[in-house]
Amino acid sequence: MSRKSGKGSQSTSGMSPADMTARFDLALQEHQKGKLEKARKLYRKILKASPQHADALHMLGLLEHQSGDHDTAITLFTRAAEHGPASAELFTNLGSALQAKGELKEAINAYQQAIGINPGFALAFNNLGNALRAAGNRDAAASAFRRAIELAPDYMLAHYNLGDLLHAQGRHDEAIASMKRVLVMEPEFLDAINSLAVIYMAKGDTGEAINMFRRLLELDKDNASARHLLAALEGQASTETPSDYVVKLFDGYADSFDHHLVEELEYQTPQKLYDALKELIPERAGGVDVIDLGCGTGLCGPLLRNHARSLKGVDLSPRMLALARERDIYDELVEGDLTTGLGTAPAAWDLVIAADVFVYVGALEKVFGAAARTLRPGGLFAFSVEADEGGDDFVLRTTGRYAHSMVYTRRLAEAEGLLEQCVKECVLRVDKGESINGYIVVLGKPWGE
Repeated sequence: MSRKSGKGSQSTSGMSPADMTARFDLALQEHQKGKLEKARKLYRKILKASPQHADALHMLGLLEHQSGDHDTAITLFTRAAEHGPASAELFTNLGSALQAKGELKEAINAYQQAIGINPGFALAFNNLGNALRAAGNRDAAASAFRRAIELAPDYMLAHYNLGDLLHAQGRHDEAIASMKRVLVMEPEFLDAINSLAVIYMAKGDTGEAINMFRRLLELDKDNASARHLLAALEGQASTETPSDYVVKLFDGYADSFDHHLVEELEYQTPQKLYDALKELIPERAGGVDVIDLGCGTGLCGPLLRNHARSLKGVDLSPRMLALARERDIYDELVEGDLTTGLGTAPAAWDLVIAADVFVYVGALEKVFGAAARTLRPGGLFAFSVEADEGGDDFVLRTTGRYAHSMVYTRRLAEAEGLLEQCVKECVLRVDKGESINGYIVVLGKPWGE
């Protein structure tokens, strides 16, 4: 954060150039100390006196971006570019604001403009890599991160971002090398320790994964996600996946979610669920009221839309919900957990569907109870579970996902007065070349209730 040029700083209200400079330097000092409201007032006084003061426009834009007002920031950055000399820092900040709004194409263009001005600006390459990855261009993103590292070999975040991307590409050994490089620079970087543990876990190196999760918990004893995954690896009992783990997992996974599931994991659960229940959906004038629990990016939505009078999606991940919203299929999308999403109103839903959701729940008593209370007579509760044939109600696997037995789900259904309409054993997906077996289940609420 520094003053760039002072061009465009002529005053229209009698403030001398020296006063303008002193006021700007004071604003910058307050900004750097985190006194944002005081800095904001000072920047605005400068711009009232000199509306074309490029540095004040730029720094006020940065302050508004840091405060979360990305629209105002973009306007200010654009005005700064019009009234002052082009700078790599300005266009990089503009790119960050555009990216925060989800305007990836425009953000990528801004970062490229920054690089055109200063080809040696590592920050612009790092940010470009993040935007390219969000846009789904992983190879170009990796190249951008590597260029940032070439320009600044000790650029810790670029090493971290590259490692995270390599992990997403399944290049685990390279990802491990990147994360280890990060930890050489900052041994207590919690995100890197967690990422390294998760990469070892994905690679199947259980011992190293356990070591890294234990190290993480030594530094962050309240980390529920690490505790959950450590429990999975050590075969300990656990009844539910922590919500913050689910949010972080799926927010980070969102942009490549559909491609990874459908193309790499041969995921067909939404279609298999729909095939099992489509002939069972009750006839209602005008359609049925449907809630899609753990809707993710909305893969079930297109299958259900033609049957639905209303279609509501619920998910913990804001990024997943943003992608579901882009489908323009759901009438309502709500951020929240399963039971909160179902609500408490009786006879609210004709169809409750949960595709590949209970793998993150474990104990299903609460959600079964909520579904039974909120279903209308004749309504359906359709879901998938990974199959546990070991005799337990449910088990937490080393993948961090739960598997359930049909004995357990049938017992819960009976307790809630739900009748079995359909049970199909099938392959839900393929993971590391192995078929993951599970059940598609459709339960019904009796018409007389």
